[in-house]
Amino acid sequence: MFGLGPPLPVSIVSVGFVGGGFVVYGSASLTLVQALAPAALRGRLTSVFSLLYWGMMPVGGLIGGFSAQAFSGANDDARSRDHAHSARSARLAPTASGPDPGRLA
Repeated sequence: MFGLGPPLPVSIVSVGFVGGGFVVYGSASLTLVQALAPAALRGRLTSVFSLLYWGMMPVGGLIGGFSAQAFSGANDDARSRDHAHSARSARLAPTASGPDPGRLA
C-alpha cells in the first residue's frame, strides 16, 4: 500500500501513526477486558488476551506474506517468462541423433 502511495517521508510518518494506533487500541481493549473480568479470572483473561492480540500478529503477517506471494500478479510474469523460455529452449535444443527422419520438412 505504501509503495504505491505518497513520498517516502509521508509514508514513514503514516506508519508511525498506524503503529501508535495499534498500541492505543491494544491498551484500551486490555483495560476493558480487565474492567469487565471477575477478579478471580482477571490475570488469566489478561494473559490470554495479550497472547491472542500481540502473539498472533506475527503469525498473521506470515500468512499474509505467503498469500501475497501466492496470489500476486507480479509472480505471474516471472512464471510465464520462465515457462516460455524453457519451452523455447526445448524446441530449439539439438538432439544427439540429428533431425527426425520421419518428419517432413
